[in-house]
Amino acid sequence: MKRGWPDAWFIVKQEFKTSPIGLLLTILFMVYLSVMTYPMVQMVFDKEAGVISTIITDFYLFLIFLSLGNFMNRRSTRYLSEDSYRQYVIKQRILPIGIQTIVRARYLQLIILSLVNGTIFFFVSYFIIGLDKVTNTASYALFVLIGLTFSILINVLFTYCEWKMSGKIYMLVVLLVMVILTITAIIISLCGGSVFKSLIYITNEWPIPTAIVTIVVLSQAIVWGMKSSLQVLRRTDLS
Repeated sequence: MKRGWPDAWFIVKQEFKTSPIGLLLTILFMVYLSVMTYPMVQMVFDKEAGVISTIITDFYLFLIFLSLGNFMNRRSTRYLSEDSYRQYVIKQRILPIGIQTIVRARYLQLIILSLVNGTIFFFVSYFIIGLDKVTNTASYALFVLIGLTFSILINVLFTYCEWKMSGKIYMLVVLLVMVILTITAIIISLCGGSVFKSLIYITNEWPIPTAIVTIVVLSQAIVWGMKSSLQVLRRTDLS
């Protein structure tokens, strides 16, 4: 039990060492998303921007938040045909690796990926988009924190599905989440709003309350996520 976190860190390091190409592709993908953000945001701040432009930009923002915790390794491309996520956990249990160590490793990897991907994306985007003209550095840092929090929240759900469900059902859940986010972006845009503009406004006007709420939500999401994931593995038949 005392070796839980060191063992979890060892598992995460091995993951990155055995998938250098996947790590490189993940980084390149985040750089690509950063560059593609420019035309999206320009559409929103254009005075003649319509509802369609706002919907596309908000959906793109949701997509980026979802992608922050992603790692393009072999399992992420084979889960439909091989049920790779569940098979990996089964392999870890056979070795044997404790359930708590497995959960800690998964969340440690999620946090590291979110931080690395988030740093790459938001750092590049800040200078490409020119957000320094509409927000200051502190407010933008808070905007980044909100993005990371959203990423952790949605990946808590995805982790549950990875271990609890088959690869095909997991894919359906991902598609369902995308549909819900699309509908949300459409509704907000039709009401005359914009998720992106709203986040920029909130971080500029109410930085302290927003920071407090975001930090509380983030910390609780990690704690609750690890506890729920632990319960999932204890109750799931991994034979």
